Amino acid sequence: MKKIIFYFLLVSIACLLFSCSFYDAEVDSYPTSLQKKDLYKHDAATWTILVYMAADNDLDPFALEDLEEMKNASVNRRQVNTLVLLDRKGLTGTKVLEVSDKDALELDCPNLNIEAGKEKELNMADGNNLSNFLKFALEYYPADHYGLIIWGHGTGFRSASRAVAVDDSSAGLSMSKTELRKAICSGMKNKLLDFIAFDTCYSAEIEEAYELKNCVEYFAGNTGAQNLCGWNYETWFS
Repeated sequence: MKKIIFYFLLVSIACLLFSCSFYDAEVDSYPTSLQKKDLYKHDAATWTILVYMAADNDLDPFALEDLEEMKNASVNRRQVNTLVLLDRKGLTGTKVLEVSDKDALELDCPNLNIEAGKEKELNMADGNNLSNFLKFALEYYPADHYGLIIWGHGTGFRSASRAVAVDDSSAGLSMSKTELRKAICSGMKNKLLDFIAFDTCYSAEIEEAYELKNCVEYFAGNTGAQNLCGWNYETWFS
């Protein structure tokens, strides 16, 4: 049984995990610079970080703020790949994005049958979509280490399923922690994630860590309610 080191937000990073950073102008649409990037299999990097951004709900505007923070982070893009599966509220479709310096490039994703520039709505509560997102990263963005961030609503103890990834366009469905575990094991092909982090409410519970004990090395989460604006990704990624 693989031992999990359970972080309850270390003092040294607590301030940046809970910081709210709002922009002078509200970000309410995809960046105008969003362009398609040709898909190819990259050379191995040190890290591939995946953000499963379930924003098809009332958190939609905060997703765009966090995306801006990721773009503005000081990151060695040759050594750290950042991929975002972003599902926004309404009919904007689900996008696979590669975050680069000051930009986010839209990708084709054959694993999810997503074509850049075309609208396709995914149910983020479906674990198969998370699994295929992970498989896509393993194939096209190989790395020594993999990290997964689950972004959005989280019910914690308030629901027996301890759900995440609430999707309003799919009748408000959500993904249980058991479904999450199965999706990770399938998507990673039984390779351990180096870390999983929950930018959600009520995620740092022993039951949730126990559920994921055999598929991740490190677990980070929040014991209570999370600020709507979530983490400061510019600081954290930098």
